[in-house]
Amino acid sequence: MGRFADAAREAAQATDEKFATRIANLTRLRDEDIQRFFPEPADRQHLLELLDLVDSATEENEKVSRIMENAETLGVAAVRLLKLLA
Repeated sequence: MGRFADAAREAAQATDEKFATRIANLTRLRDEDIQRFFPEPADRQHLLELLDLVDSATEENEKVSRIMENAETLGVAAVRLLKLLA
């Protein structure tokens, strides 16, 4: 698995706050933003899955296909991430 998926497994054992901190350490996002836009542990897990997919060596069209296949979870994470960046 990729570094984001590995981080998700480790962080799942920690508190929600530590989970947000771990994501922030791997990205350019701040703890506060992660907690606000991804309030539930499942939301953070989906964010990490999306980040892991984007970070993978997979071709871009394959990434888009996998996002579409998992639109219900990854799509929500993508929309929240875009709101955060807007």
